[in-house]
Amino acid sequence: IGRITGSDDKAAELTASMKQSIHEIQIRNSSKIKPDVYLEIYRDPLMSVSDKSFVGELIEIAGGNNVFDTLERDYSRVNPETVIAAKPDIMICFSQDNLPNILSRKGWQVIPALQDSMIFFEDSIDPDLIQRAGPRIIEGIMALEKIYEHWRTSTP
Repeated sequence: IGRITGSDDKAAELTASMKQSIHEIQIRNSSKIKPDVYLEIYRDPLMSVSDKSFVGELIEIAGGNNVFDTLERDYSRVNPETVIAAKPDIMICFSQDNLPNILSRKGWQVIPALQDSMIFFEDSIDPDLIQRAGPRIIEGIMALEKIYEHWRTSTP
C-alpha cells in the first residue's frame, strides 16, 4: 500500500514499528502462563479459528494458547463437544450470542472460562482490532494481553 500511495518511507517505518511492538509483546509474555483460549466467530454453525489463521496467530502472539491448533480450514466449524473437551480458560465470543444462551448450551457449564466468568464479548474487545489486518492489530494484541493478564490475576 505504501508503494501504491507513494509513501514507501512511512510504510517502512510503520512496518518496522509494528514488528518491534510484536517482538516486545512476545518477549514480555514468553515466561508467563498461557491461558487456553477459545474464540467463537459464529454460533450456527459453531465456528472458531486455527493457529494458522490470522486471528489464531494474534491469540498466540499476545501470550495465549489457541485451543484449536489445527482445523479443517483456518476458520472452520467446530464440534461443541470438542470445545467442552478443550476446557478453555478464556472464551472470546464474537458470534453475537449472549451469556444466557451460551450458559444454556448442553454440557458447557463445565468449561472453566464459563465457571470463572472469563467470557468476553464485543463490548470487551473490539473484533475489528484482531479480525482485520492493519496497524490497529497492535491495539488488538494488547487488548488480548490485558484479558490474559486479568485471567492470571483472577484465577487461583
